[in-house]
Amino acid sequence: MIKAYVEDRSAADQLKGQLPDGAKVLVFYGGKSAEKSGTLPEIRKALGSHFF
Repeated sequence: MIKAYVEDRSAADQLKGQLPDGAKVLVFYGGKSAEKSGTLPEIRKALGSHFF
């Protein structure tokens, strides 16, 4: 299990490089600010098929 705190796309890109093939990432966030600010869509895009 890998636990990480991801604040932006650059951190998500770094995390993606550490994930084994087929791994999924469950993202927890509070409120709608992550969506409104564009952070969550950036993380979704960076993680690609790893996003759960």
